[in-house]
Amino acid sequence: MNTKWENVMRFCFSYCYFRAVVTLSVLMTPTLPSQASQSGWSSMAYLLGQLQDPQQVATGRQTEPTFSVSAMQPPVDSYQILSMRSYAVTPFDRGRALRVLQSISAEVPGAHPRCLTCHGVSKNDIRAWGRFLEEKWRLCLENSSSDPAQKINCLRNGRTDGPFSASELGLLVVGTDNKKVKNAFRDAYSQSEWQSHHASFTDAIVMPPSGNDPLNSGEFDELLKWVQGGMPYLDELVTSNQQTNKCRHYVSESLKLKIADSKLTGWRAYHQENLLPFFGCQGGSDSLNCFEPPTDNPKLFALAKDFFKDRNFEAPEVGTTRHVYSIPFETQFWMRSSVDGRFVGYGLSKYGIHPTPDGYDSLVDANLKARITDLKSMLESAKDPNLRIESDFDPFFLPDNSAFTFVQDKTTKLSMCPLGVARDSLSRRLFLNDERCVVEKWGYYQSLGSSSRGSDYYLTTGNFVPDGPTEPSRESKPSFSSTSVLQVAKVLNLGSGFQIGPARVIKTPFLGDFQISPNGSLLISRTARFSEGTKVQNGYRINQLIEQEGHYELQEIGSLCYNGSKANFSYDDRFVVYHHYIESQDYAELGFSSESDPALLSLIASNSSNVYLVDLLTGEKRLLTKVKRGQLALFPHFRADGWIYYELIDKETTKSYVIATDAALRLERL
Repeated sequence: MNTKWENVMRFCFSYCYFRAVVTLSVLMTPTLPSQASQSGWSSMAYLLGQLQDPQQVATGRQTEPTFSVSAMQPPVDSYQILSMRSYAVTPFDRGRALRVLQSISAEVPGAHPRCLTCHGVSKNDIRAWGRFLEEKWRLCLENSSSDPAQKINCLRNGRTDGPFSASELGLLVVGTDNKKVKNAFRDAYSQSEWQSHHASFTDAIVMPPSGNDPLNSGEFDELLKWVQGGMPYLDELVTSNQQTNKCRHYVSESLKLKIADSKLTGWRAYHQENLLPFFGCQGGSDSLNCFEPPTDNPKLFALAKDFFKDRNFEAPEVGTTRHVYSIPFETQFWMRSSVDGRFVGYGLSKYGIHPTPDGYDSLVDANLKARITDLKSMLESAKDPNLRIESDFDPFFLPDNSAFTFVQDKTTKLSMCPLGVARDSLSRRLFLNDERCVVEKWGYYQSLGSSSRGSDYYLTTGNFVPDGPTEPSRESKPSFSSTSVLQVAKVLNLGSGFQIGPARVIKTPFLGDFQISPNGSLLISRTARFSEGTKVQNGYRINQLIEQEGHYELQEIGSLCYNGSKANFSYDDRFVVYHHYIESQDYAELGFSSESDPALLSLIASNSSNVYLVDLLTGEKRLLTKVKRGQLALFPHFRADGWIYYELIDKETTKSYVIATDAALRLERL
């Protein structure tokens, strides 16, 4: 055979081998470029004599002569196969993958802290969030068969209207400003509308919150390429410590001593001594007599069994449960009330605001998304008792009954205003430029506590998981990791206003959803551990907050092996309350014969939840509600006299209520 034909045969063999390798790589690998597909390009280069070893491309190491796989132009038909998904062909080496992981606050050395004040970023989190990003990018943004409107609906998980959910979009939440994302909105809406729709999308999901040093466009592009490339080196680089120890249930003597001290010197004793008037109570009377209906209005503060009839949800033998207020709007995230129970604060659902007769929910008041209900005004006037707040959610009331706080979404700015603003407002609107309010950048799910013998407050925030009733998950799984932290700051009461001091950071591995006691010395948090490769709640941890020369540390003094949402202390530190979404293992305490009881499964399917009370002197819990299908008992908390408020959402009737119970008052007298 002459040399010419030998060269032709060699070329054909090389070309066919190349095509076979690339085709097999495409067929065998669901995400490109995987190491298999990269090896196809490397092998072709090797056959052509450009590389000494096919692994040089896969590892990023090159020898003379230099060769760039990304610059290589494949045959047209092969390029069409690969361009079905616009994945980078240039492989990730270990250093490049590490930089991506650092940018999203992964558990690796040198990680950027931008995400750590809100939540941990574990290996499993990254893997799950990355899959969501890859899926939404491929199915929504790069789907050439979808029309522009369908692409936007795809980002809503197929819904034609309603909210965008960060939990459904994964790592896309850090790339809302990406050019392809913007183009999707530009194509779906008119020139005059697309920017506002894109802004709403960004407001709903963007992470980290505005002002917290977001990823720049280059960092997100690298993240996207890394995810599309199969998230190489994830398992090798993210080797975080995994808490696997199971909860140990105990109440220490130190905790019992703290409770004894708080009984004498805490805020409950302070307000009783100073004769603070409580809503629904007759002055000087026994707290158990509060919420007795007046003779001229016997339906006011009706017993739950009378008001709700066949939808009654109270558990037997737990005290008196009463209806306090029917909420005329759809709330979002937690509910809290003032020390005296007069004011009740909520965040509003952005997609469920019911217009009121006075028209306050007009476009002009679009930023007034939070509410405070003045229950006293409800009794004394026919006028709407709801004060509109220029904020979003996370109401909190200071334990001395002097002020309240809310948090603005995305900016995470904390607004703190004297309670007199709520008492005196005639317009029923509160804008944060009010000179009586202070606005400072802080974080979500804040809590404040203070000794009744001091004038300053401790302000806390830490790693958290959302707990809104519209969240797609039931019990929010704790994402807390080995890098979880708690921030503590002093709030100075200057008499004329408040000043928030610098935050101090405490490392709190596998702890989050912190709430501080009204008395400022105890913290309760949810804990996380790994079970069968995933994070699960591992009960609650109780710590004492110790301050030494401007620094803080936590000392563990108790642990409760119960699972539920964020917990709240009573004003004498003896009790905590929380809500818990019904699970199959709850069957016995709910009175069912087995985990497979159809009635129990119906409750679980309807996302129902109950309220629990724990006596910290004994560590024992009590069930305060036994809800019906579609009912959610949520966000329980104390007023200073020992009454408990919580929200009851009934999805079957689409109504919400403020509920009060004296269960703790009766338990302490046994």
